[in-house]
Amino acid sequence: MSKYSLSFLSALSLHAVLMGSFLLDFSEEHEAVKVTVDNPPEIIHAAVIADEWVTAKALELQVAQQQRDTDKQQKTHALTQQIQQQEQRLEQIKAEQLAVVEQQEKQRLDNIKQEQVAVEQRKQAVAEQARVKKAQKIAAEKVKQQQIATQKKAVEQERKRVAEVVRQKAVAVEQRRVAAVAQQRALKIAAEKKENLRLAAVKQQKIAVAKQQRQQVLQAQRNAQLAAEKAARIEQGVASASSLIKRKVNQNWNPPIAVNKGLVCTIRVDLIPSGDVMSVQVIKSSGNQLFDDSAERAVYKASPLPVPQAADVFKKFRRFSFIFSPES
Repeated sequence: MSKYSLSFLSALSLHAVLMGSFLLDFSEEHEAVKVTVDNPPEIIHAAVIADEWVTAKALELQVAQQQRDTDKQQKTHALTQQIQQQEQRLEQIKAEQLAVVEQQEKQRLDNIKQEQVAVEQRKQAVAEQARVKKAQKIAAEKVKQQQIATQKKAVEQERKRVAEVVRQKAVAVEQRRVAAVAQQRALKIAAEKKENLRLAAVKQQKIAVAKQQRQQVLQAQRNAQLAAEKAARIEQGVASASSLIKRKVNQNWNPPIAVNKGLVCTIRVDLIPSGDVMSVQVIKSSGNQLFDDSAERAVYKASPLPVPQAADVFKKFRRFSFIFSPES
């Protein structure tokens, strides 16, 4: 009731003013009987009504009051003449008026109650609509949240999938890199091993070459020594055989008569391994044919000549030349 107190007091004051004016007009001018007959006054009791209704009712009452004031001025003279007649009927009218007012008040209260019920129903309907809207909003929000959660879950799953794909790609790249590094390392190790083997082979080859060269040098030295020894032996054999051959040829020489002393000639002799003389030729004459012929005969007569038994020394005597000088 507190929130309607101002409206209630305003309505009550307005009704009191109107009732006072009505009673004042009735007592002074005796015209209220006709007015009340045509328009019986309403007794307004305090009720809880809306501010808008009170304001509208007040305006309506003010307009009605203004209209009555206007009518009062117009009907004052006519009402004065009717006062006598209305006084007789006053009690009856009052009773009827009270009955009508009570009925109207009851009807008004019923209307107010119905309006209050309607208002309450509207409030309940509005509240129900609000509840339904709220429930729908909550349901929609829940659906939205579920959709958002589903989207978040899908996004998270996609993010995880992409992350897994990226991780797998990174792992694959790392594996390929590790494999490439391992392959490069293996190739490097193989190359180093191959290079080491090559260097070892080169070293062994160098060692072998150096050894071979040393052996060749030693062999050359030995060969040279052997050759020198052989040459010395051959030379010694040749010198010895030459001396023996010259001696035997000189021993078998018969000097011709009337030949000057000091004559020499060079003779070329072909022999066989047995020392037998195959041919004799003076290749450088002494200038005396008799001497040259005697030298040839001396060679043939000395056959077989004392040649060395060694084949390598005999080669020097298969065909050889010597200076025949019987006096040396």
